[in-house]
Amino acid sequence: MLTRRAVAPVVVSGVVVLGSAFVFAPWLGIARAPVLAAVLPARAVVSVCVVVAAVVLIVLGVARRRSRVMAFAVGAVLVALAGANGAVLETRGFDAGPPHVAGGLRVFEWNTNGGLVGPTAIGRAASAGRADVVVLPDAGSSAAAEAVAAAMGSGSGPMRVFAEPGAQVAVLVRDDLAAHATMHPGIDPVKTLVVSVPGGPVILAVHAPQPLLRGLAGWRADLDWVRRRCADDADVIVAGDFNASVDAFGGGGLGSCQDAASTVHAAGLGTWPTSVVPALAMPLDHTLVSPAAGAVRSWTIVRTEDGSGARHRPTITVIGVRAW
Repeated sequence: MLTRRAVAPVVVSGVVVLGSAFVFAPWLGIARAPVLAAVLPARAVVSVCVVVAAVVLIVLGVARRRSRVMAFAVGAVLVALAGANGAVLETRGFDAGPPHVAGGLRVFEWNTNGGLVGPTAIGRAASAGRADVVVLPDAGSSAAAEAVAAAMGSGSGPMRVFAEPGAQVAVLVRDDLAAHATMHPGIDPVKTLVVSVPGGPVILAVHAPQPLLRGLAGWRADLDWVRRRCADDADVIVAGDFNASVDAFGGGGLGSCQDAASTVHAAGLGTWPTSVVPALAMPLDHTLVSPAAGAVRSWTIVRTEDGSGARHRPTITVIGVRAW
């Protein structure tokens, strides 16, 4: 029968292995593995929980002499892992950024989970952001997207709506920019959409599945599709709900497309859920920009809609496009 002294190294080793797999998943090439893929976006919350667990263990170690060695050892490992995880988040950054950089192409993205937010509220928020392009990963229907365009008013000018029948995702583009634009479904005809605008970047709208159970394969396929579309010479802007942090990208982007939040040192800020502050939320919503499309000037999480009923926060990305 194993003694406490014999069990302690086994427990500590297990904590080290599991914790290291979580913290260093992208560098170990396992960020898209089952379970890890779903948990990694919660890095900030996990860090808080790990610190709390470490404090509890250390207190127990002080109070109970018989468990002191194991409690202190595991507590020390947890503190080290929390520090390493915090360093990863700090490297990604928490810069909120200026909300209204002048000039450039303004991409407004908001997953409103269908009917959780009405078209009037969506249109008001997009108009306040002076959006040139609006990406709605879960508009619900083309009729709902048309209602959003009608509600935008004069803030952005008339918008042309792109939404396939039966699809959930929709893209709105300022009418004067989209005179000869065309659209076709992406890899998933319900949750991905491609809008090609002559003289401007190709716009990809994405709502990837949750990387859980049967959704994992579709989630991986969506990310690989974006990576392929972001070839070295691609003129592409991708926006939507990826249900992933940059951990799943294997870096600060996919293919040649760079994550806008990473570009401005804000990839540590999260967009879901609205019930917690961005520093603790999951960074699930992204805008990716290829070098051929232009340079990211700013990326901002919009907090004014936290009381709208939405679970996700909108984002605004300002891009100094090379065309248009």
